[in-house]
Amino acid sequence: MECAHHVTPGKLELLENEMEKYCFDILGLAKMRWTASGEMHGCKVIWSGNEQKDNAGVEFLLSKLAREALLGYKPVSDRVMVARFQARPFNMSVV
Repeated sequence: MECAHHVTPGKLELLENEMEKYCFDILGLAKMRWTASGEMHGCKVIWSGNEQKDNAGVEFLLSKLAREALLGYKPVSDRVMVARFQARPFNMSVV
């Protein structure tokens, strides 16, 4: 699902640069304040928020490697999201 939410210009790039600097493939963020759930930029950003209020929400920012390994994700609530990744020797879930 593509969404109309907008990230302030530069902030997403700043986070991506920090992920690359520290060799992170998955970055979990809280208090995103986005409603509903969805994905942006080809699954670079996936999130789960409250349907009615924009005072909470969680998000995963994924590297290219993590996006390619993403098997799926399930928005549970504005505080919990589960993403499943293809990994070795076993697939893994990130909550």
